[in-house]
Amino acid sequence: MFRFDVLGRDLTALKGNLELKDRDDPKILQYSGTLTFSEKTTLEALQKAVNLKGDKKVSLTLSQVDDWNFRFTSSDIVRTEKDKTFTLHIDKKPLELENDITEAFVVTPVTKMVAGTFSTDEAGRKPRIRIDFSDELDMEQHLDGLITVSPNLALEIKKLGKTIILDGSFKFGSHYQVTVHKGIRSRWGGKTENDVTQKLNFKNIQPQVEFATDGIILPTSNKKRLQFYTTNLKRVHLQVKKVFPGKLGPFLQTEQLSSSRTRNKPFSENYESNVGVIVKNQTIELGAKTNEWLLNEFDLSGLFSKYNDGLFLVRLTFTPEDVHTPIESDVLEYLAEKGHVYKPVFLSDLGMTVKDAHNTTYVFVTDILTGQPKSGVKVTLLDYEGTALTTNETNGQGVATFGSRRYFSYVLAQQGLQITALSRDEMQWSHSGFDVGGVSENFNKTKGFVYTERGVYRPGDSIHVGFIVKNADQRFPANHPATIQVHDPEYNTVYKHTSVKAKDGFYVFAFKTDETAPTGTYSLTINTGGSWFYHNLKIETVVADQLKVAVKPGKKQLQATENELTFGVNAAYLFGAPAGNLKADVTVEVHPFEMTFPKYTNYTFTRADLDFKPSTQNVLKQTLDAEGNLKGSWRLPPMGNVPSALKLKIIANVFDKGGQPNGSWNVVTKHVYPYYVGLRDATGYGYYKTGDIARFPLVLLDNSGKPVAGRQLTYRIYRNDKQWWYQFESRQHYRLKYKEDNQTYLVTQGVVQTTNGINYA
Repeated sequence: MFRFDVLGRDLTALKGNLELKDRDDPKILQYSGTLTFSEKTTLEALQKAVNLKGDKKVSLTLSQVDDWNFRFTSSDIVRTEKDKTFTLHIDKKPLELENDITEAFVVTPVTKMVAGTFSTDEAGRKPRIRIDFSDELDMEQHLDGLITVSPNLALEIKKLGKTIILDGSFKFGSHYQVTVHKGIRSRWGGKTENDVTQKLNFKNIQPQVEFATDGIILPTSNKKRLQFYTTNLKRVHLQVKKVFPGKLGPFLQTEQLSSSRTRNKPFSENYESNVGVIVKNQTIELGAKTNEWLLNEFDLSGLFSKYNDGLFLVRLTFTPEDVHTPIESDVLEYLAEKGHVYKPVFLSDLGMTVKDAHNTTYVFVTDILTGQPKSGVKVTLLDYEGTALTTNETNGQGVATFGSRRYFSYVLAQQGLQITALSRDEMQWSHSGFDVGGVSENFNKTKGFVYTERGVYRPGDSIHVGFIVKNADQRFPANHPATIQVHDPEYNTVYKHTSVKAKDGFYVFAFKTDETAPTGTYSLTINTGGSWFYHNLKIETVVADQLKVAVKPGKKQLQATENELTFGVNAAYLFGAPAGNLKADVTVEVHPFEMTFPKYTNYTFTRADLDFKPSTQNVLKQTLDAEGNLKGSWRLPPMGNVPSALKLKIIANVFDKGGQPNGSWNVVTKHVYPYYVGLRDATGYGYYKTGDIARFPLVLLDNSGKPVAGRQLTYRIYRNDKQWWYQFESRQHYRLKYKEDNQTYLVTQGVVQTTNGINYA
């Protein structure tokens, strides 16, 4: 006799939020969110099981993301002058759950601001506290004294929509009491009426070890010391293996070279006898401090001196006996994931950059310590198996050139005992986000690059023009004459100068504009060695930026189930120093965006009957930290009916000490739907002859453009006899009003099944 139990269905996640239906109308709310189940679930069963009740029943619209995930949105909930309690109820029977599930929430009056959920945010190395309120906060109100923490500590208070984030010297493993005092205002003028106090506990940090950087080259300026971080560890165990210099090729064939700070993927054991051996084992004692990230280092100078330079493989590990605080999850699984980190280390001062251009490969070798080109360095291209294909030496400019188009996988640079390696596939930079052109080339193969320190100048400003020129052999004679001419928008010559001071083809020209100089586009011409180079610059009566501002989103794409936009802002002065402690303002613009896919350029993936209005939301007003950094997030409200996808434009303005804004922006794609239905007009011009069979190819794709097979699609065909050019303002207006027009009626409807994501209706 034997028996086995089958796990039933569980609700693994229920996330619901009250959001404004119209962000400019505080009286009408919608309750929306997501449901996630442990087993496949049908939409029909869920519709039978879920309901939302308050003082009266509220209808729910459910939609299926996939077999496990579902979205829901309620009908309108109107706020009154009293608190109203609503309950989301999930009946266990239709879904075969173990128990009924209920989730209650309170809808408060517009005039009342309520501090709802207090929670700890333990992500990262600095714990924080989040307080969620019933409404969006008044972004202009100062909150000094309105939120207090015991034990007392200095607080930095950030506002993000309906959320307040408390940053301070909170410590993991400690307890705090947070009080929200009366008087905190909402965007609509409502205030907190009573003091609310909540006790919060930060957990202990789980024991961890990681290297201080992602790099794999250890220059001699580091004095042969390697740094690493630990937390809640008594000790770690160090192991170092040395790869034989003659076995570097076989090592590259089987091993990953690039490594992050937290790499937990080990090296294969076959190198111990084939390409390398263990040369050091050591236990490093760390002390008794707990719940803090500690920077440590170990000295490998004796090891490196004994076994020369080259490639070393470093491993740091810990065991259950080495921890200060207990491991909360399964010990073996945790140690398998977090109990060790690995890093390949080249002890080398050779920095290497590889450019694969047209029919030529250029390898640039630089001295990491001085930044100067390294000549006489042996550079080797290797194939996938680590076998040398061809070898060359760097010239006086530190460049080794390879004319063959033969494919290579690795590049080695070697001088004396120092070695540096690059993996072509692992370490290739993405160049999809920036221009890789930009160099002017003349008929005689002379190349020049013209640049200025700013994009826009004001009348009266001093202007510095940089110019780099190289002949076909990548050289240029010292102190060769170069003449610059600058013309104003009316083509009057405002500056002309010949410079004979140059080294390695680098020239600098400087001139000052008049206070009364005309504004517009100035043309700049440089003549040297029989070649001409051109550049435009702007002179406008505007305040030029003093800061370089960068906006970095947490993700470039948000999927249908992701509704939190995270971002970072960094500001630095144009000369490079961090622009710390300056005020910043972040807004998000939401724009409709029609999805397109390269393989389906003739298909339309949008709804012509929906009109989505762009909107702008101020999501953050805060002060940068001392390093000029700021992190924020914004929870997306319900967007209503969206024709296709959305673009979220994150705009950050940092105000310099004179109060002038310096801005930058970045864009994130928001997928509202998990799949996109594409429809193609087979005629190409939108007309069919009476009596002909009309066929409409359609395709169902996921967000990456891959066809989705085996899904049922419902289609409906409508008819309207009106003439758009006579009875509507425009063809677009006609499309928007088509379905609701009183002369539109349904002709037929049906269901089609996708095969390889494609079908015909």
